[in-house]
Amino acid sequence: MAEIHQDTVIFDGECGICNETRQWIEARDQGRRLAFVPYQTADLDALSPGLTSDDASRMAFYVTPDHRRVGGARAIFLALKAVPGAWGLIGAVGAFLPFSLIAEPFYRIVAHNRSRISGWLGLNYCLVQGRPTRIVKSA
Repeated sequence: MAEIHQDTVIFDGECGICNETRQWIEARDQGRRLAFVPYQTADLDALSPGLTSDDASRMAFYVTPDHRRVGGARAIFLALKAVPGAWGLIGAVGAFLPFSLIAEPFYRIVAHNRSRISGWLGLNYCLVQGRPTRIVKSA
C-alpha cells in the first residue's frame, strides 16, 4: 500500500468549481498541509482502500495518511481547516458532524450540478498531462 505523508483532497480535476476551490485553498495553505489529487489520475485504492472512481466522481474526499476518508461537505470543511484565520475557524466548526450534516444537502446539490454551474460561471477545466488546466475561450 502506498505511503502518504500528508492529508490529501481528492477532487474532480475537470470541474471548474472544484479547481477554483482547490486553487483558493492551496494559495492559503501556508504550511502545505494538503495535497490535491484529481480522482481521474489518482491511485484511489492506494490512497484509501476501497475508494472507487465511481465514488470519487460524486463528491470530494479528504484522506488522512492512515487512509481514513471523509466525503462531501465534511471533506471541504476539513480542507478549510488548513487555512489560517477565519476560514480555518469556519472549517473547524463546519467539520463537526452536526454542522457538516446540515451542509451536506447543499453540498450534494452543488456537486450534482457542478458541470452546469461551472459553465454558467465560465469555469471550464480539462486534464492536460494529468494536471487540471483552465480552458480560456478566446473572444
